Parts: sequence; structure tokens; C-alpha cells
Amino acid sequence: MSAAGAGIVGVAERTYGAFKGKRVTILCGKGNNGGDGFVVGRLLRRQQADVSVFLIPSAKELTGDARVMYRRFIGSARSSSVIASPPHERLCSRLQSSDLVVDALLGTGLSTPVSGAYAAAIDALNEMSADRGFPVVAVDLPSGIHADTGEVLGTAVRATLTSHWGSRSSACTSIRGSTMPEELPSRISAFPPPMSRPSTAACRS
Repeated sequence: MSAAGAGIVGVAERTYGAFKGKRVTILCGKGNNGGDGFVVGRLLRRQQADVSVFLIPSAKELTGDARVMYRRFIGSARSSSVIASPPHERLCSRLQSSDLVVDALLGTGLSTPVSGAYAAAIDALNEMSADRGFPVVAVDLPSGIHADTGEVLGTAVRATLTSHWGSRSSACTSIRGSTMPEELPSRISAFPPPMSRPSTAACRS
């Protein structure tokens, strides 16, 4: 995860410039994708970015590496930098003032339609990014996309950059043929790992 996080930060910095002083919001889920998000947050704090992590589930739901990376992030930042199970209004408010958002919600293991708090967070992100024009960097693939087919499972993040670990997945090559082709990533950046890793409501009424 540490190498993946560093790769994501490097790709985003080359694409969007230095992060010092920028307001970066990271949306995390409970799996490995969320763990990568916490790594990204810790590295961006070192670059003096104003980082807030919105953890969609509760912290108690984190397990394995994701929980380890959550604890490391908390150890390097104020505990208030992580908002778990966030109120929708608070998420919308932060998105509205963001310079860049990182999508670390759902990873390659997604196989059922997105619903509940995850769907609401994705819809809010899509609305605010369209309204405010900030870039959205997806970890591995945009949340809501089936990794093998590129199908949109209910709703999906409209990323401007997807930073993918290792060789491109099937979804990366078929994503433009999905049901939302004009709304999905305009750019995919793959970076090879030093060793392989196992697969793993809108703001306005």
C-alpha cells in the first residue's frame, strides 16, 4: 500500500502540480482501496496539503491493512482530520471548498450495485466536481465500476484521472464502452509495482 500510495501521489502531482496549501479531500471505504487513500493522505500532509479524510463507514469496520493505514494516518494527523460516517451536509460542504478529491471508496472487488451512503457520496462528488470544476483522482479505478467488464454498477465516480497499480485491468481497457462513457475517466495512468499485489444523494435537492 505504501508504494501504491506514493505512486498515486506522484502521478497526481505531475498532472496537477504541487499540493502545498491545497485543500485535498479523500473519500475512503473500508477495504484496501480505502487503505491506499489513507496512505495518500499521509503523504500529502508531508507536502503541506490541507487534507481531510471522509471515511464513509465507521472506523470499527476497518480491518487488515486498511485499519493499519488508518492508524498510521491518525498518528501523523489530528484525529479530527478523519470524519467517519460523515453527515451528508458536512461532506457536501467540504467538497464545495476542495481543490482536489481522491476517490478511494470502492476497489476492484465490487460486483453488486452501489447503494446507501456510498452511492450518496459518489453522487455528491459527481455533482460538486461538475459544479466546481476540481479534479478527481481515482485509486485503481473509479468507484462503482466493475473491474472486469467496465460496467457501471448503479452509479460511478466521474474521475478526471485514474491511477492504476500495475498493468491495466480489463475495466481500464473497456471503460469507454460502459453506459456512461462521456462521464468516466478521461485519462488513465498505470505505474508498475516493485512486486505484485493481490487483487483486491446529491448535495442539492
